[in-house]
Amino acid sequence: MKLRIKGPSVRLRLSQTEVRTLAATGRCAEATPLPGGTFTYALQAGPDYAAHLDGSTLTVQVPEAVATKWAESDQVSLSSPLVLEDGTEVKLLIEKDFQCLAPDRDEDESDLFPNPNPHC
Repeated sequence: MKLRIKGPSVRLRLSQTEVRTLAATGRCAEATPLPGGTFTYALQAGPDYAAHLDGSTLTVQVPEAVATKWAESDQVSLSSPLVLEDGTEVKLLIEKDFQCLAPDRDEDESDLFPNPNPHC
């Protein structure tokens, strides 16, 4: 799973295995070791869209029925605004991760979804 945070937006991109894990168990997570501790980020099924930070763990939640339907379909992404107590709006975006059209990085893309636009 890849995490991208920029300003008031949080974006998660999941491989095929991670989408299957979310559908089967209701949760998938990734951990990054850093000096001073490990940063963990997770996507889990729950009653509603939500996000919370607990120490060094960021958890994004999507409605269980929505997550299941998304995992079993060709739908690429899920998104929802999350309004904080102070009125700030944070955009949550969850996407299936596609193989690059012109791979030029040292990244294993074998578990990513086939790119739907191979002729761009």
